[in-house]
Amino acid sequence: LLEEFVVVVRPDRPRLRARTDADLVEVTIQRRGALGIGHSRKVDAVGTSTATRGHYDAVILIAHGSRSEAANEAHANVCKQLNARVSAPVFPAFLELAEPSLAGAVDAAVESGAVKVVVLPYFLHPGRHMERDIPALIDQAREAHPTVSIECTPLFGADHGVVDLLAAQLGE
Repeated sequence: LLEEFVVVVRPDRPRLRARTDADLVEVTIQRRGALGIGHSRKVDAVGTSTATRGHYDAVILIAHGSRSEAANEAHANVCKQLNARVSAPVFPAFLELAEPSLAGAVDAAVESGAVKVVVLPYFLHPGRHMERDIPALIDQAREAHPTVSIECTPLFGADHGVVDLLAAQLGE
């Protein structure tokens, strides 16, 4: 059993108003019976920088890391799924409690030939890790690889697509 819902932020809906047509966000949610919800989203020009719009050679998806091996394997699975959807290879990384570290993931990306790397934090909201820890690790990676461009995307927790996804999960 597969149901698919599409949520689109549209200018004609005041509470979901987009800034311009280029700001429209489409979120596709696939619900598979009672076993859970898988989802994907397409985002056009909503808080994206040039680093997040295809101008990179490698993506590093960094998560917190966990003592639970199942949680770390789930992150690796998300990386594999993202890898199948984007044009550059995706490397998993963990802030702590698991490997590879951000430094290790950057090393692997550079060894694969990357000269433009985008770090994609898999964190919803600002906090110490996003404000201090990850920027410091990126600075260290830049020092270790001075000829490589390493940029970081903004958090996605307040993105219209996430809010739409949450509302869609509630059937709204």
